[in-house]
Amino acid sequence: MTGHVDSFNCADDNTICVVGYSVYDVLSQLKNACDLMLIWFTQYCMQANAKKCQLILFSRHEVAGSLNVVGGTAINSEPVVKLLGGSIDRGLSFNDHITLLCEKAGKANELTTEANLLLFRSCCIVLLFGMFVV
Repeated sequence: MTGHVDSFNCADDNTICVVGYSVYDVLSQLKNACDLMLIWFTQYCMQANAKKCQLILFSRHEVAGSLNVVGGTAINSEPVVKLLGGSIDRGLSFNDHITLLCEKAGKANELTTEANLLLFRSCCIVLLFGMFVV
């Protein structure tokens, strides 16, 4: 088993990132990392909420997978997940998130097309900065 495992924590959001050469390797390493995180949670009197757990797999090919972690609950891979208020899709296009922001802003302010384009570009910059700068 080869690859790389990282965890990122922000308040009560915990994210495990695994890089591997196959879906099997990634899911196996992710399962091990989740087990360690759940042990840590127990040691500090915390619990993971299976309803809030999400799984997304990035690959050049269409892939699907699932994990049985939190109390044996199956967590299936999804095409889009939410992370720190932003939506991330398998293609890393952020289209869902940016579309939602533009729709909200457009409804609230009835912006012109030019203003919506400016908002879209601003959202891209802020979202990319917020998602990848640690």
